[in-house]
Amino acid sequence: MSGRKWLVVLSFFLVISVGVGVYASTSLWGYAINPPSSAPLVDQITTIETVSEIHPDADYTITALPYGTLPFGLMDYPPARIVPLIEDRLPERLPEPDGDLLTSVGNVLANENVQLGQSAASVGPKPSGYLVRGSDASGEPLVYINLTSGSINYDDTYHYYEYLYTIDGNGQLANQLSSNTFAYDIAGIEFMSFWFVSLCMFTILALGFAFVWSVQRDLNRFITRRRSLQNAI
Repeated sequence: MSGRKWLVVLSFFLVISVGVGVYASTSLWGYAINPPSSAPLVDQITTIETVSEIHPDADYTITALPYGTLPFGLMDYPPARIVPLIEDRLPERLPEPDGDLLTSVGNVLANENVQLGQSAASVGPKPSGYLVRGSDASGEPLVYINLTSGSINYDDTYHYYEYLYTIDGNGQLANQLSSNTFAYDIAGIEFMSFWFVSLCMFTILALGFAFVWSVQRDLNRFITRRRSLQNAI
């Protein structure tokens, strides 16, 4: 087979592999290639007034704790991925969020049907996240919320949510400006990413085709040689 034909075949396998990778990632995690970034949401808050860590219970009642008390690292705790985006913009004093705002956040989570999962799971994150209140460049008050669920059905799969809202004159969440949601895993199938699935699929297709092609080539050579010997006789 010529080099050009090999290129066409491998390109075809690449397209198939990418398609399978996108399908697998979307089915498992809710995004095609990489998790959506938090930056487009939280970076809209140009002036930060306060940051709190929030913990919803089963009926979406929110408890706020001072920023810096959650012990989870960046790897297994997606809400903390906003920390590098806001650390250099934090005010010296971080006042507690208003109780009415926390009630409004709980109502939004309930209305969005956010799955809190199993908060009693022995390992992994519990339902928790961050609340960032501030304003955009024009001075409009905004609230950014992110949250991880507990484990879903007591396995190692979790759901992650984030929202950006405006605030009305009563200090309640008003209009949703943007949102992201996806699933993640911490001790099971987290390796099943778009990149891993696509690479495995491409490798299987390419090696499988190369094996079949080489077997067919050798078989054709054997048949040709046998016929040549028969004709010589």
